[in-house]
Amino acid sequence: MSELETVDDLSDTPRSEIAAEALALLNAQVGLLVHASTDGSKQPTENDRQYKQNRRKFLRLMATLKMKDPIPYENLGVWNGLWKSMPTLATRRRHVNDLVATSRTALESIKSSVSLVVPETEAGVTWRDVDTRVAELGRALERAESTDDLQDVGRRSREILIDAAKILANPDLVPAGEDEPKAGDAKNWLKFFINRYAAGSSQQPMRTFIRSTWDLAQRVTHGNIDRTETYAAAQATVLIVRVLQDLEAREP
Repeated sequence: MSELETVDDLSDTPRSEIAAEALALLNAQVGLLVHASTDGSKQPTENDRQYKQNRRKFLRLMATLKMKDPIPYENLGVWNGLWKSMPTLATRRRHVNDLVATSRTALESIKSSVSLVVPETEAGVTWRDVDTRVAELGRALERAESTDDLQDVGRRSREILIDAAKILANPDLVPAGEDEPKAGDAKNWLKFFINRYAAGSSQQPMRTFIRSTWDLAQRVTHGNIDRTETYAAAQATVLIVRVLQDLEAREP
């Protein structure tokens, strides 16, 4: 069972992972529909149960991605009432694949888009890499028009903060008695860093601002947002990167 199938809250899950899971379920549904349209189809009750289970998961993932379900059949029984009017198996297979073609292409695009934003290198992430991605973020914001474009800006903002956290992560930042965050736990690594280097009551607004920017980037990535929120997330991300760079440069 995929990890995504057991998680109720997908707000922290990258869109690429959600799209990959949705794509796998979409292809599984296509297979079940095609199989059901053969005269030799066996175990119709079991197949219909699997189809309905897949559909529930698929609808939730597609809703998270702000995409519509391309398959109009709630169960295999509805499909069985239609495919018999199609003379050949090839016709039925083509009909099903035509239904999902646009959604399949969109999901494949989202699934592969992560490689355009966070290319990993053997040497690890550097501030130069982050600066390059900040420049790319600005260009993405200028081009953004659709909801997907705006969410991509949010995703880029979040990934920039993740990369910054990778650079700053240091076991010495973890207070005694607390567990060291996992390597990819950017939110907690940033928390420990700013608690150390932006400590004191006078720096409380700064600490709050950094945490709020992370939350805003998350919201822009997954939520129903407008251009103003997207602009704010991108600009705040750039400001935080510069502040983190300055704090690191002034480390004793």
